[in-house]
Amino acid sequence: MRDLLTQVLDLQPDWSTGNSEEMQVRGMLVRDELPARLRANVPTRDRRDNEGHVIDRGLPSIKQRARH
Repeated sequence: MRDLLTQVLDLQPDWSTGNSEEMQVRGMLVRDELPARLRANVPTRDRRDNEGHVIDRGLPSIKQRARH
């Protein structure tokens, strides 16, 4: 985890709205690699409806969390 965060922070001074190679790498780290690493290391819980049926396994997405 630390190595990924270090990479993101090392690329931060190069931040721009353009689609430079640095921003493509940073975007991949932020959107894909970091969330995957978090999911792999955080215990999951089943989400259940009012009747106790499993409605989702694992961590809710950002969109799901925003609805609650």
